[in-house]
Amino acid sequence: MSSIIKTGFCNKLIFEFDSRMNQLIALEQQLDNTLKSLKIGIASITGWNPDEAIYDFEKSVDSHFVKMVPDLSTFDELVFLVNACVFTKNDPMLKNPSTIAKSIKNSVKDNAVNILNSLASVINAEFSVSTLLSAFKKQITDNKIGDIIEQALQILNCISAICGIDITSRLHRLQYFMNKYSISVTGEVDIVEILNGEDLDPSVIQSIKRVNNKVENIMKDIDKSFTSGTSMLKKAGIV
Repeated sequence: MSSIIKTGFCNKLIFEFDSRMNQLIALEQQLDNTLKSLKIGIASITGWNPDEAIYDFEKSVDSHFVKMVPDLSTFDELVFLVNACVFTKNDPMLKNPSTIAKSIKNSVKDNAVNILNSLASVINAEFSVSTLLSAFKKQITDNKIGDIIEQALQILNCISAICGIDITSRLHRLQYFMNKYSISVTGEVDIVEILNGEDLDPSVIQSIKRVNNKVENIMKDIDKSFTSGTSMLKKAGIV
């Protein structure tokens, strides 16, 4: 026989799961619109590029790496720039190099996007689809959908193990959402699964995946560079 406290605890878990499920449902229209744009984009493409063109793009990105991703040593330059500018030197916030480093990261990414756009002009088809996929994945990340799914699964485990309540219907609701948008339990988007539904040749899907990985890895490397750079500045006492 359940105690009053245990019943209240289990009711709270059910409420928390339903709350997270409602969060996911509220995002469906937004996600549907992005996937619709992806389908329209793919349908508008009349030709795909050969593997050689994809390879050339990858090599071009590698050769332009230093123009897009700041080297750790360049954060020393940021200290000089901050101190050389009267405005930033005297501003209570911007005089701290680690603070201004965070604020200019988006500008560095914008520069990388411009370079990538230029390099991808010869593989416009694959790059366009990759951009649409990145927009979809960004929605997943920005809305912390991976975290919501992880929490929802943890709650269901507790409901099943502690409360002895059948979680089948609630688990099916969550799995339906994850399957609809090809999202794993860790919040990762399976772009191959998404593209498989668009009647594309496997070789085309792999080309799009390669382009998407190359572009997104540049953005991840920029994030890593700024994380390491600001950490270096803080360790040196230049906060």
